[in-house]
Amino acid sequence: MNAPAHSRRFFIFLLLLGFWLVISGHYAALLVSLGAASAALVTALSARMGVIGAGLHRPGFYLKLPFYALWLLWRIIAANCDVARRILTPKLPISPRFVDVPAVHDDALLRVVQANSITLTPGTISADFQGDTIRVHALTEEGAGKLREGGGFARQVAWLARRRAR
Repeated sequence: MNAPAHSRRFFIFLLLLGFWLVISGHYAALLVSLGAASAALVTALSARMGVIGAGLHRPGFYLKLPFYALWLLWRIIAANCDVARRILTPKLPISPRFVDVPAVHDDALLRVVQANSITLTPGTISADFQGDTIRVHALTEEGAGKLREGGGFARQVAWLARRRAR
């Protein structure tokens, strides 16, 4: 095993273990050792499958995830406020419609990340993939227009994967 592959595996192991520790919140020796064993098993299986260091499974992708999550959280909060405002102010228009949003890339994982990010944002639901587009149901004409223009999702997902959006 060469040094870069070894360091990538070790980085992924540490990342998985760190994620497990943060999510579990338990630091007893037995539980930490079980978490370490789980992270080691997932790392070994991923290495055997050949996905570590290939495609999106690079350390840079995982280091960008927290920033993407914060950006997405901000979008979710802003969309929640917009939907709540429309509910509380009946004069504001609600005009449900479907819109075709350009998919960020040919990569299936990137399309899923983009579609799920859109669905997590209140007022929008990704309904289907059709060719190079994601069919999205939007609550308002304004929201549909933003999505048609990309709505920032394509750009952010492309940044996450270090690729150019279409």
